[in-house]
Amino acid sequence: MTPRTLHKHSPREPFIHLCAWLFLFCLPPMLIGSGHERTDQCVVFRMMGPPLAMAMVFYLNYVWLVPKLLFKKRYKTYAFVNAGFCLCMLCFTNFWFKVGDACFQPGHPAPQREMEIWRVVVFQLRDFVMFGLIAGLAAVIRMSKKWHEAELGRQKAEMRHIEAELKNLHNQINPHFLLNTLNNIYALIAFDADKAQQAVQDLSRLLRHL
Repeated sequence: MTPRTLHKHSPREPFIHLCAWLFLFCLPPMLIGSGHERTDQCVVFRMMGPPLAMAMVFYLNYVWLVPKLLFKKRYKTYAFVNAGFCLCMLCFTNFWFKVGDACFQPGHPAPQREMEIWRVVVFQLRDFVMFGLIAGLAAVIRMSKKWHEAELGRQKAEMRHIEAELKNLHNQINPHFLLNTLNNIYALIAFDADKAQQAVQDLSRLLRHL
């Protein structure tokens, strides 16, 4: 596969991102609809919060943090910023849930959400770890993309080197060069047959390499 062929696959990346996030955002309504006769819009709204937070964590890393910090080997700053942003996303999802609870109408009372403190801590820790995994996934995808681009550049440089070498050989193997070489071999035959044979072998290797 040539570098030009590899480069043609890059336009697929936005389409893959779009399909992945459409699936993630459409999954909660599908799960609700499979178990209930009627899908409550407020419930669907509440369930959109975590995917939205995951999308923000992913693209903050993919677009900005990984290129600006991780690629420049600023690992501590990258980890610190990610941890702070994941904590912000925890606050965002909690706020989103409260807004979702507030949208319930009198005929549809909001579900009771009183939980023990340790359960709340476990759920918050679970969400924090999930955001961290999303950040790690973004870093892996972006780094693999960078590696792919570097490999593509290496292949292009190698192809340019080969083309330059072939061009140089083509410049050497031209009628004028062959005529001079044959004339030299013809002259060598008259007084040194061994050198003439060696010259023929050298010319044969050069033509075979070309």
